Amino acid sequence: MLAYRQFFESAEIPILVFKEDSVRLEGAMSAFIVNAKPLTDEGAVIAEVLRWLTDNAAGGRSEGHAVFDQKWAALQTEDRLILKALIEEGGHAVKESSVRRRLVTSHGLEQSIASATLRTRCAVLRQATLIQLRHNTFDGDEISLHPAWEWNVRYEVNRS
Repeated sequence: MLAYRQFFESAEIPILVFKEDSVRLEGAMSAFIVNAKPLTDEGAVIAEVLRWLTDNAAGGRSEGHAVFDQKWAALQTEDRLILKALIEEGGHAVKESSVRRRLVTSHGLEQSIASATLRTRCAVLRQATLIQLRHNTFDGDEISLHPAWEWNVRYEVNRS
């Protein structure tokens, strides 16, 4: 996953690697420049992870996220509810009826409003390339998070 995201998507992903002195790096870990930190006592590792989370993972979003940030800012509340319901249902190949049911049971929308919201807002989310729709005449259409933006969508939904 790391190789795919870094090389094919040109995504900058903050990583943190610890290595015990007696362990030799192999495979992908030897090919990437990971700057492994020594695995010392538990307190030092916890402190380093907390520093890393504060400095890199939460606040270190690169310019590459500007496109996603524009997409996210343009979304309406209903769009974000659909994305949240989709993630709650697994995020991949989720039946439209399951997302509709989740909007009703977990997010308090009435059945008719949930249906209308899905019908109109899924087109917007698809055009923004945040979701993919797969038509299935036999047992209902399926919705999936778009793989190019899945990490970003999950991050933002979990943050709010």
